[in-house]
Formats: sequence, structure tokens, C-alpha cells
Amino acid sequence: MNNSGHFSPVVFTNQEQLTNASVVRIKNPTERSRYRELIAELSKLLYRAADMSDLDDDKRRVANDGFVSYLYNASGRSLNTLRQTKHSLRLYLDWCEENQFRSLPTSPYELGHYLNFLEMVKGHAPSTISAHLSVVSLLHRIAGMIDVTKTQHVIDSMASIRMNAIRNGYTENQQAGFRKHHLQALRHQWENSNHPRDRRDLALLSLAWDSLLRESELARVTLGMLKLNRNNGHYIGRIGYTKTSNKKNDASGSVFFVSRQSYQLLMAAIIATGGDPDDRNSYVFYPLTKKGFANKRFCDPVTGFSPLSGEAVDGVFDRAYHALTPKDCEKPWRGHSARIGRAQDLSEAGATNKQIMQLGRWEDPKMPSRYTREQDLSEIAAQFI
Repeated sequence: MNNSGHFSPVVFTNQEQLTNASVVRIKNPTERSRYRELIAELSKLLYRAADMSDLDDDKRRVANDGFVSYLYNASGRSLNTLRQTKHSLRLYLDWCEENQFRSLPTSPYELGHYLNFLEMVKGHAPSTISAHLSVVSLLHRIAGMIDVTKTQHVIDSMASIRMNAIRNGYTENQQAGFRKHHLQALRHQWENSNHPRDRRDLALLSLAWDSLLRESELARVTLGMLKLNRNNGHYIGRIGYTKTSNKKNDASGSVFFVSRQSYQLLMAAIIATGGDPDDRNSYVFYPLTKKGFANKRFCDPVTGFSPLSGEAVDGVFDRAYHALTPKDCEKPWRGHSARIGRAQDLSEAGATNKQIMQLGRWEDPKMPSRYTREQDLSEIAAQFI
């Protein structure tokens, strides 16, 4: 309780102390530094929003408590989520400042103007506008205010944006799928390569296709996670850091599959890049030098190598795409492409949606269906020709 008799979640004397406290539980120094930088930037934006608000003293205290709580717990969100939040929040505040609107609380009609700006001036797609809108919602909820994005005017505004975009030919395109035949072609091309980077990239792509791991999960795989199944010679992994791990009530982690061949490629890659095949705790995919060897600048004596960034994982898929230039893909692969392609391969092989959900650790049946609907439709239609 502070001097005014108002309860506060955590007391910090300054923003630097708050930022340092928010990352103290992150052991890896590089990752801790990335979080600290992002949280510091978000702190500036949140208090900028408060300065552009129309709040009395009591509401400002409530908002401040919300800001402190959000920043203190920000390490529970992924770096990508925080980056997207920072980008969207800055865009919203810049727009409010330019048009002399208050940021907190905004009105449904002012927010409608902002949506119009995103659509007509920025040229954003409905899915992108929806993502920006969710950050405005987050800002109001953090500050303890009514979520204005749930009002009927804003709901109708978004419905109008989506419908008019569809009338004009808009469709939501997913990433290109990295399929089994792509992986087989790359194995033929890279498995015996003399360049260590090729061997590492092939191991990452093979493990990504096997496991259906997300980018952030793939970057945090260690040998200690993988356990040999003596019945079939393949491996089962268990990873605690997942996209949904902060939403679960237990720390048991998620289970994923790794084939015997992918494990062999992984061990060969670790040796080729100068890593330690006996280290069970360090990340198996780490930053490399230009010559393809483990980059010691990103290795801490205590915690080991830093995990690959999302951009680095995307770079692996991009190099694979340009190595093959596949005619059945209209655009380069990205970090999610193996997850999509594996789901499509499973569907074509006859796996049910429930089985695909289990292998990909999806909780919502709509998600794998989005990736496999073309295959499913083709199979159904072919039965009646």
C-alpha cells in the first residue's frame, strides 16, 4: 500500500529498476538483453500514452499499476509478440498525436477513424488491421479501462473492412508449405556438402518437418530433450517453452517426434559446425560464422549459446528455397512452412484431423484444417468423379 492508501502490485523507484526486475529470471544473457531493450521501449510508449490521456488522478494511478504489472510480467510473452506490440502501439500513438486525439480512453468513433487510416492510408489487409486493433484493446485493458474495441461501432467497422476487402478480391494467404519431396531433394543436395552451414540447415529443416515445432520452439531444442524409443529407433522430445506454455497450468511441456534420420543429420551438423555432441543442455541450433562454424561471440561460459532468432530461422528456410527454386511454391518458405507442409503431407497420407492436431500440438481443430483444406477438398471431390 502506498502513502495514498492505494494498493500497488509492485513498488519500483524508477523505470530502470522495473526493467531489470522484469528480466531477472531469464538466464541466457543475450536473450535477457533483448527482453530488457524491448521492455524499456514499451515502458516509454505506455507512459507516453498516459501523457496523451484524459485521466483524473485515481484513474491515472490505476493505469500506472496496470503498466507496472504488464511490464513486470512481460517476459512471459515471446520476443515476437513484444515487438509486434511495440510497433502497433507506436503507430497508434503517432496517429493520436498527429490528429490531436487522446490515446486513453479513446472513443468508438475516434477508433473508427483510426481503422479507416489503417485501411485507406496505410493500405493494410484486414488481418493486419485486426492485429493493430488488438493492441489498442490491450492498452485499454492494461490501464483498467473499458475495452472500446468490443463496442458495436468498432465491430461494424471491422466487418465493413473485411467485407469490402473480400469484394475487391482479398484472400488471406498462408505461408508456402515445405513438403516431404522438398526435404528429400535438399537431402540429396546438402547431405554430403563440404560447407558446415548446409549441414546445419539440412538438420534444422529435417527436424522442423518431423516435429512440426514452431520457430521459437525449434530454436530452443537441446539434445537433452530427445529420448530414444527403443521399439522403433526414433526419438521423442519434450519441450517446455511453447507458444501456449504461459496459458497452461502445468510445466510438463509438449511432446514432439524426431526421426532416426533427423537425429543423425543433427549430430553430423553439430560435429561439422564445431559444436559439442556431448553437451546435452545447450541449444543444438546456434549462430554460425560466415564460414559456417559455431560463433563463440554468442556463447556464454555458463548458459551456452543463444537461441537462433526468428529472422535466423527464416533465413534457413529462405536459403533452402533459393537452393531448390521449387516450381510448386509461389513464394519463399519461412519458419512456419515446415509445420504447414508436414500437416499437408499427413493429410495426403490419410491422417485424420485429430491425429494431425496431436502431432502438431494444436488445441483448435480449425488451425490444421486451414492448412489441409485443399487436400481434403480434393480427396472428397475425387470420390465423385
